[in-house]
Amino acid sequence: MRGMKKRGKGMNKVKKSKKCLACLIVLLFVIGTLIAPAAAGKGDKQSIKIIDEKLEAIDDDPIINSFLYYRMLEYNNSEGIEAVNITVIKGHWWSGKKVVKTFYIVRNDTSSPKGIDIVDIYTGDDDLWTFYPNIGQTIGALNVLLSHESTVSNVIRMGIRAILVDKENVPGITEIIYNSPWASSYLPDWAKNFLNRFEGKH
Repeated sequence: MRGMKKRGKGMNKVKKSKKCLACLIVLLFVIGTLIAPAAAGKGDKQSIKIIDEKLEAIDDDPIINSFLYYRMLEYNNSEGIEAVNITVIKGHWWSGKKVVKTFYIVRNDTSSPKGIDIVDIYTGDDDLWTFYPNIGQTIGALNVLLSHESTVSNVIRMGIRAILVDKENVPGITEIIYNSPWASSYLPDWAKNFLNRFEGKH
């Protein structure tokens, strides 16, 4: 019986250490997304130039264009998403934020092949999904798109960014996944549960 008790304690320690390790990995990832912007934002003009170059590359890439188009079109099975507003900011709530760049990702149903347009001005719906990423988060998200890798880990990274950034009119990550046939079928249950728990803590 003593041997059994000792083994049980050992198993509890292993479980606790695994849980601590998982929390540490999440913490390091979150810190990484918050520290990266500071490095990217040292030269605002250079950072905006980098963002513009990456946006141009995405706008010219038929594979990324098609992927984003069909993700926007399929959302909610019928309505789709016509446009998304990305307002890039610098600074924190305690030091005052300033807008350094605004752009829109707009679904283009008339282009051939079907794709998206990235524009500076959009005169459509006022109630757009609006994200307020900082410079580093923007560059990080654009890098994920330019990698052409829709891996589970990359989708999780984008989900974490969607949770961490300030936003308006954007549903929760669980609702986004549920209303996206692609995301709900592509992401395994553990990834959906991870994002759901992560959102609950932030």
